Amino acid sequence: MAALRSRQGASWRILDLVRREEVQMHVTVPLALEYEEVLLRHREAADWSRRETLAFLGLLLRKAQRHEVYYLWRGHADDPEDAHVLEAAIAAQASRLVTFNTGDFTDASQLGVDVMTPGEFLRTIE
Repeated sequence: MAALRSRQGASWRILDLVRREEVQMHVTVPLALEYEEVLLRHREAADWSRRETLAFLGLLLRKAQRHEVYYLWRGHADDPEDAHVLEAAIAAQASRLVTFNTGDFTDASQLGVDVMTPGEFLRTIE
């Protein structure tokens, strides 16, 4: 996650907004498991221990609204490995999906989800 690399960037600012409950984060089980895997794999970038990383993830997940996926949208993500991200957005009835991989979700707007980078998202709410 980009937020681990810099506390000055848009990704970190968004996570801080989630922490302060000024922005709502939505997760599903597959998305939470991916967050755990990615955070643990890249924790050295933040110079965090495994315990600190899991505590940070726990904080985020406690703040997040959890959703179950009842329908798979596998054909609507350009990268099949990212389909669970779009499925989470749809399950949450989210109007926005914030990611650096905007090119992987070209069909999302047809499903009512605007895809934007962290910087674009911050500009829409500031």
